[in-house]
Amino acid sequence: AISSSGLIANDMTDQSLHLYLSRPISRLDYLIARFIPVFLLLMCVTALPNLIVYVNQWGEAGLEFDWIKNHKWLLLDILILGSFYSASYSIIGLTFSTAINRESWAAGAFFLFVYGSAIIIEIFYLIIRDDRVLLLSIIHLLDIIGFYIFNTQPFFTAFGIEGINIADIEVFGVFILIIGSCGIFVNWMISQMEANK
Repeated sequence: AISSSGLIANDMTDQSLHLYLSRPISRLDYLIARFIPVFLLLMCVTALPNLIVYVNQWGEAGLEFDWIKNHKWLLLDILILGSFYSASYSIIGLTFSTAINRESWAAGAFFLFVYGSAIIIEIFYLIIRDDRVLLLSIIHLLDIIGFYIFNTQPFFTAFGIEGINIADIEVFGVFILIIGSCGIFVNWMISQMEANK
């Protein structure tokens, strides 16, 4: 949240966005240039600790290559899950950076969206008891995607361990809808700035 909240907000506040877009770079180039640093930073936070655990487990197995053979997809699964988390949080962070021109407010809005929605959704889940309500929280949605990546049965732990039964199409449909909406919003906001320059 902190790393992404000022990237576009500061460019919009000091009007340097107009300077960037007046050069021969496209909006997409600008967005990719803002996305990549946050994504790489988040990969260090999401994937690197899991890679350390992976290497540690391999070390405890005596550094035998049979262990790697028996867990041949685990390393790829760790990187894929880290990419899902990093890309999602990067896009959401850039969305709030674009929507709110103040860096501190954008970071606060990010935290409220991610963690506030998780708390509200958990309360609604307790009342409604419908697994699909969990898809409205990005934290729970990414957790469910993680269960699919690691080919395990999804479960929810806020009020004791409960199995989750949601169709794959619903999970990935909601994920694409949320992340796609954020991407479209950021592109639209920047196009509005471009039109006003």
